[in-house]
Amino acid sequence: MRGLLSLVSPPVKALKEQINVYVKVSKYAAVGTGVVVRRTADEAFEQRVEALTTTLKGQMELYEAEQRTLQVCYSQLHYHCQHHTTGLPS
Repeated sequence: MRGLLSLVSPPVKALKEQINVYVKVSKYAAVGTGVVVRRTADEAFEQRVEALTTTLKGQMELYEAEQRTLQVCYSQLHYHCQHHTTGLPS
């Protein structure tokens, strides 16, 4: 059974890499137009990204735990259906 989580969202590491690429491209574009970003704005943005990353990690852990639970339930149901063909348990 393929992981449900892989269908819902990318891993946190890949998401963080995408954010870093976006930040670099944005800074490059800002420099090209003559816009100067204050260091405090960079720091605030980095802190916000870290906070969001922490939230995403927590959600990923929760989804992974739920996925493991569903896999166990599915396995038990599959076993029950294969070995008990008489219908409901007595």
